Amino acid sequence: MVKKIGFGLSFFLSIVFVSLHSYESIYLILAFIILAVELGRNKINWDYLSVINYTYILLYCIVPMFMYRFPEELHYYIDLNNRNILVSSLYVYLGYFFILCGYFITFNKSLRQDFIIKDKILFKLSLLFFTIGLISFSLYASSYGGFQIIIENADRIRSGWFTTSSPFVFFKLPSAMLTLSFWIAVSLLFNNKANEYTRLFLLFLVATTFTIALARAFATAGRSEILYLISPVILGWYLWRNKKPSAVTVIGLSVSFVFFLLNGDQIIRRLNGSESFIEQNRESGTAFFDFLREFSHPYASLNSMIISVPHPLSPGLFSDLILSVVQLVPERLLGINLPFGVSGYNTYQLTGVFKETIPPGLLGFLFYSLPFAGVILGSFLFGHLVRRLELYLTKFKDTHPIYTLLYVAFGITIFGFMMGGDPKVYLNLYLWSLIIGALIIIFFTKKK
Repeated sequence: MVKKIGFGLSFFLSIVFVSLHSYESIYLILAFIILAVELGRNKINWDYLSVINYTYILLYCIVPMFMYRFPEELHYYIDLNNRNILVSSLYVYLGYFFILCGYFITFNKSLRQDFIIKDKILFKLSLLFFTIGLISFSLYASSYGGFQIIIENADRIRSGWFTTSSPFVFFKLPSAMLTLSFWIAVSLLFNNKANEYTRLFLLFLVATTFTIALARAFATAGRSEILYLISPVILGWYLWRNKKPSAVTVIGLSVSFVFFLLNGDQIIRRLNGSESFIEQNRESGTAFFDFLREFSHPYASLNSMIISVPHPLSPGLFSDLILSVVQLVPERLLGINLPFGVSGYNTYQLTGVFKETIPPGLLGFLFYSLPFAGVILGSFLFGHLVRRLELYLTKFKDTHPIYTLLYVAFGITIFGFMMGGDPKVYLNLYLWSLIIGALIIIFFTKKK
């Protein structure tokens, strides 16, 4: 198998290499190295390294190649003629190498074990999370004047143009438990142990939790929130049944994903009944370049930070890890205004404006925290922690469908952190909807 892959790679490289600029060739070679690693492994289904591999190819191979080939379409604030581009490629290679090292250097090879969690407990947890989420969502809506106002002004609230001093804004975070409530309700249906009448009630619960969770997603004006709500259900079903989706299903889901990625903001804004000021400034271009532009900020951020060395700003020294935890406490209780995190400095580096709008991506965050050593150590720890998480969750995968949904959801967050690279954003998005809920579910899971 490996020999066939190697022959195919060398044949393809010999054709493409001569037609590419030297910079593009660097990233093409890395892309095929990653593909060789992925296709040459013995695995039954996709795993978290698959998520890392394909995300890395997209963010740090495909995007840079098209940046150099079509700079007028994807330049994204950076000087593509700068000689430090070679240094950027070095960090990209080092980052992937040490992620692999961290992933494979894991000593406790945990095997699946026999656990059990009762549907009755999960049903009660679904109701509990739904109640907490609904109350929190109501309090958050009241801070802006009601549900209609937050939905109609969701994009302005998200962009910081519509603010409020109400302390109830904090409840936007625990309102994310509506998502977890929906996932649990769906998992009870997947488990297929209910009688006809109980199943009808579960269908009602699924419909109710989905409707309210979707309303919350619209109130945040975020495409990622909607995709995050639905994707674990679709992928989790195939994983629980040990099935692979058909080619038609894969194509259909891929087209739907790309369409929603490109047009989701406009759809949400029009459903909310408002036209966004962001939409007026949207860059024109083909759908393909619009798609790539959505994923261009991680590499652009890394390149921009390298070009600016020596930094006018001191290294972050991973202080964002502490800041991400502290910022979970409302500022009214802290009594201080928290400093900008890495996204604020990254936005300043790219645009000259201090505003937390452009996240740096995984490698950008590591480089900002501690140049060179941060990329090496951080990449190793990232790969190692991802593998630890995967081994831990694998123990529960056959216990109940909820664990397959959680397994997929954590996989999505790996993609999200590689895209964003801001611990503060990561905790705000996933602490209440996933981490806390998963810990509670695990607490009620017992060995047989």
